[in-house]
Amino acid sequence: MLLRRLLSLLIAAPLLFATAASAQSKQVLLVAIGGNSECSDDTGIIGLFRDKASPGQRTKPGSGKLQRTFKSLLDGTGHGYSERYFSWTGDPIGQPGCLPGHANWIRGGSAYIQAQWPELNRAGADQKIIIIGWSNGGATAYELACDLSRRPGGGVSLLVTLDPVSWTTRACAGGDDAGAPVAPARLWASVFTESAADQKTAASNIIAFFGNAWNANFPSGPAVRPQPLYRASPMNHGHVFPMWRDCIVTGGVLAHWKARTFGGDSVAVRSGRACGLVR
Repeated sequence: MLLRRLLSLLIAAPLLFATAASAQSKQVLLVAIGGNSECSDDTGIIGLFRDKASPGQRTKPGSGKLQRTFKSLLDGTGHGYSERYFSWTGDPIGQPGCLPGHANWIRGGSAYIQAQWPELNRAGADQKIIIIGWSNGGATAYELACDLSRRPGGGVSLLVTLDPVSWTTRACAGGDDAGAPVAPARLWASVFTESAADQKTAASNIIAFFGNAWNANFPSGPAVRPQPLYRASPMNHGHVFPMWRDCIVTGGVLAHWKARTFGGDSVAVRSGRACGLVR
């Protein structure tokens, strides 16, 4: 009897191991990329990545709205969830003073992120990559998605750019940089803002203006642009949480992505509060 049980365990062990390994491989990897003004407080993407702490206390990484939203969204899909935050230059959370930790900080954000999270380039078919970026971080998010789209069997499942800003971003091209423009992700959603007349000179809007906010003009030109594309009005460049909540969440982008990715009844994107779809 004992021998029979030992044989049963030996036979079952590989199956159990394979099942556990399969479950572990099914992951959603989320990259959150902040703008260039996220060094002093919890606004911007970092405000979605972690909750604000009580006065005098530090916030805890990985304790914010993004984690709660996606863990709830992924319930029942059999996929785990992992997230990391980077600045638009590719530096990790906690970088002292948010100063770039490398020389090529203007166009090196994507490469720096990939070097620090190599799993992004090893992700297989069972792993879904989501990239969310705001302001200059939106441009870095686009560049990272484009880079990852070129890896064998790879690609980014969802890219969200919130009022992206940049002078230096090149169009994502197929094959090599001389190719025709291509979409940087399987689903690319973007938001741009139009502020009220009395808010045109707000600090965040001035930064966006001089930083070259993309608005509805993308590096790839009219040939390849995000679908859906939202105009948030009236809203300032610094209103990151309203952009996320009223356009991306209320607009059904995440539910639409889930249905496309994991199956189920299709969900159409729609206009949200203060967010209109640009056709």
